[in-house]
Amino acid sequence: MFGWSVGAVAVVATALSLLLLRMWNLEAAPPGFHSDEMTMAANTVCLRHTGVDLWGNGWSLGSGGPVNDSGYFLGLPGHTHILASVWFVLAGDSIAAARSFAVLISLVIVACTTGIAYNFVGRSGAVWALGLSAVSPWTWTLSRVGFLTDFGNMHLFVGLWLLSRHVRRRDDPRTHEVVVAGLLFGVSLWSPYSTLATGFSVIVFSLYLLRQKRLPRVIALFWANLAASYAVWQFSLGKFSSARIGQMAIFDELAREQTVLNKVAALVRICWNGLFEYLSLDFWVFKGDTNLRHHSSWGGQLSWPQILLVALSPIAVVIAWRVRLKLAGVVNLLTVSAVGILGGLLTTLITGEGPHANRLLVAAPFFVLGCVAIGMTLTPHLKFLPVMCAVLGVSFFSFFLRDYFSDFPARADGWFQSDIRRQGEVAQRTGDFSAFYSKKDSFTAKYGLLAEPGLIFFEAAGSGKGCPGYGK
Repeated sequence: MFGWSVGAVAVVATALSLLLLRMWNLEAAPPGFHSDEMTMAANTVCLRHTGVDLWGNGWSLGSGGPVNDSGYFLGLPGHTHILASVWFVLAGDSIAAARSFAVLISLVIVACTTGIAYNFVGRSGAVWALGLSAVSPWTWTLSRVGFLTDFGNMHLFVGLWLLSRHVRRRDDPRTHEVVVAGLLFGVSLWSPYSTLATGFSVIVFSLYLLRQKRLPRVIALFWANLAASYAVWQFSLGKFSSARIGQMAIFDELAREQTVLNKVAALVRICWNGLFEYLSLDFWVFKGDTNLRHHSSWGGQLSWPQILLVALSPIAVVIAWRVRLKLAGVVNLLTVSAVGILGGLLTTLITGEGPHANRLLVAAPFFVLGCVAIGMTLTPHLKFLPVMCAVLGVSFFSFFLRDYFSDFPARADGWFQSDIRRQGEVAQRTGDFSAFYSKKDSFTAKYGLLAEPGLIFFEAAGSGKGCPGYGK
């Protein structure tokens, strides 16, 4: 297995270098600046410079409201803007700052994924997790886009890391770990994209404690803090997230059904049909998500080492069954992985919109943990496996990065509304923002739903005077 050998040190050093590379050249790759990114960044710039958001609301638990007449909504917890504002002070009001904030969130998740693997299966598992996370094309692509989808996911993984620390110590969860994890899960339970993964994780953790007959007080404390945190965010932001979720096509279909039984049957049918779309090798192995905002289209959502490990999983199952008493940590890690993947998959299936890497993003680190469990099971029997995965990982990511920085920007130009950015940068140079705002209708006609307030980002960032106000 991996120890602190030369090979392990090389894997860690290479992985850390690749993870830090997520910060490089963010203004050029991906190209442009999508309207969703603009709106997120503009809201933060407005709050930090003027004390009010795009809709004139001051600092509060949450900021949100109608982004445009088409009904898209933005709702983010207050600490999102606090953290983003601090980062913008350090990094400037720029496209690179907005995207690098998303990168920082992704790096926190990688650290937690590595920590969870360490807690369950030790140092070797942590090296596996770090290496597999570093060469993940799925998380690389979406970490460099300022959608902030991972913000809710981050709370889930920090909470899971805290709750798994006692496994490493071989004692009971400590009070502060349970309290903080409950508060964090409340945020991730509110977030639409991590709701089911969090809910399933909460249930499994509670059942685990009950089965072990450990500290009923701990369970009560955990649930009390979870409920309190969830109530706060649901009260302040629930109207925004529920409105956004309600716009998904599946809910129109459910609304047409008259009885509860028919609604359940329709939901099962939609999820079942969607499941077969996710069984596509094109999505996982060859092409990935066809939306170039979510994936570069070079290779699938999984890296070559992950594909190899998944292909070897039947062998791992046989080995695990034969030596199950010696693999308790691996089995528990695999359980955590399966619960998270199932939650993420069901979340995106109920949208009825086919394979969607961004909505399924919460599952990406759980896939890493599942591959760690497979690797840890197989390595004692296939001594060459760690080296093979390391070579495959470096080879795969070298090809991936070459395409990402050379060909991907041109390929994805329209996907990131690059002409809006070009016009915005012209306005920044000339100071003529009225001409820029006048193009809003043509932008909307070309790209469909457009977050009009997001256009303010270019004036706010270019003038250095903060948010000029909505409606220009």
